[in-house]
Amino acid sequence: MWRYIYPALALAALLVLSYTDIKERIAPPKITYGLLVTGLGLHAIQSVVEVTPKPFLYSLIGLVTMFALAYFIYLMGGWAGGDVKLFAALGAAIPFYGTISSITYPIPYPILILAASTISVLPFALIYALYELFREKTSELKKDILKSLPKSIYSGFVLTAALYITILINAPSVTAFLIAPFIYMIKEPGYPITAFFFTLSLISRTTPTLKNLFLFLTISILFITGIKTYNSMKKNVLRKEKKVKDLEEGDILAEDVWKNKEKKELEKRETSFFRNREKDELIVDSKKARGVTKKEIEILKDSNIEKIKIKKSLPFIPILTLGFIILLILEIMLYL
Repeated sequence: MWRYIYPALALAALLVLSYTDIKERIAPPKITYGLLVTGLGLHAIQSVVEVTPKPFLYSLIGLVTMFALAYFIYLMGGWAGGDVKLFAALGAAIPFYGTISSITYPIPYPILILAASTISVLPFALIYALYELFREKTSELKKDILKSLPKSIYSGFVLTAALYITILINAPSVTAFLIAPFIYMIKEPGYPITAFFFTLSLISRTTPTLKNLFLFLTISILFITGIKTYNSMKKNVLRKEKKVKDLEEGDILAEDVWKNKEKKELEKRETSFFRNREKDELIVDSKKARGVTKKEIEILKDSNIEKIKIKKSLPFIPILTLGFIILLILEIMLYL
């Protein structure tokens, strides 16, 4: 009975928090604290009923472990305070054991949820892009999606042609990803080559193989279109320019601010993974999930920067919830 109560409790809390995150971009503390207290309390009751301290100890260790991990990520700038509370609560509600299975994992279960949520990022981002598209009627996003379609379709045909070449030369299917860039890079000659091999596949292959090629083509087009839509969404929906004088504490910048040691002035730069090569001083780090502080805003107001891009980040809790649902489905498939 207990193994069904805990996931139901956690899922109910996550669904409510997902709604508030999408609508208001907040995670009400009363829900996260309620999940934490209820998780600990139910595990305490289970310990009394089963006359063993294990359930309560699991819950307590899960709470402490997840709080410590989440707080460390918070100190590193990766998460906000609400994320720390949520993961501490999840650690108390569903600690180390599989939720609907009887398996005990070597790591806290919320870490598995976090890992599974990486799978749900892209589909959720696309759904959220459509939501924002219809809500805000972002014309630039529409233009980018329509503009990317021909290239996405051509890329799909290129991949399919490359796959057919691997069939002809009896090479492993993965070789298609090595052949496709060569077809794509030769540009104009690539069009007739692609058309030739795709037409050849239509007239020379058996029905099952033809179906597989069409399936591969469809998946390729959808995948490439999805990637391009996500990139366009980041640029047109999840980014907006804001005047420095209008910045508020907690706004997350989409650009880093550096102090140029030669010019002795502040300047905006795209976020880079190679910051250690920079000789200048990083003043405002756009990777900090906490957003800009009051002190940083005052520094920016005193600079020559008038406008700066800020992020409209994706709601995190719905992505986490989808990751949890994915895990539940996997457990149903594997263990029940």
